[in-house]
Amino acid sequence: MLMETEEKREQQFEYTKQAVSYLLMGLKIDSYMAADLEIIASLNDEVGGVTVTIPTLGMEEADPEFVFGQTVRLDGEQAERFVRYRDTGKDNSALSRMEQQKLYISGFFQAVKERSKTESSIVEKLFEMTQNYMETDMAKEQYLKLAMDALEGEGLTAASFKMAPGTGTATEAYDEYYVDQEALVPILLDLFYREA
Repeated sequence: MLMETEEKREQQFEYTKQAVSYLLMGLKIDSYMAADLEIIASLNDEVGGVTVTIPTLGMEEADPEFVFGQTVRLDGEQAERFVRYRDTGKDNSALSRMEQQKLYISGFFQAVKERSKTESSIVEKLFEMTQNYMETDMAKEQYLKLAMDALEGEGLTAASFKMAPGTGTATEAYDEYYVDQEALVPILLDLFYREA
């Protein structure tokens, strides 16, 4: 039964890679990595917390400290609330949540970078903590190298993330997002292709 579940998970990730490849006009997706949000609190606290400026109105529903415009150093439980929060009473609130997640990831990266100055093995330690909460088809050496290259380079900032241009629409049952394929082309060319 366990093998069947593992095979099913692997198949789901393959389907996801295919769907992303299709969205990106056939661009090959080499690998995947997914982690359960349950580990975020521990990772957050391991790097000494993450500082963010609250970007979304109404986030006090999730935590009284989440006042729009205020800068907060998130502890573990707050980190999870911050990345999960969306106002389901508002159309397309998942788009605001993505902005929160970009801010958190770039803040987390900065915290890791700072910690790495005094603890050289922090990246490996964080991945060890994540091991039981993570699914990937990459070898350990491969994802550690990617993380170390990011630490040594410019790293991740909110500007590092690209949103596929498109339009959000609310239906009776769901919020839906339709990608503008024509507007996506120049972004793909800029990110993945170079003139010879």
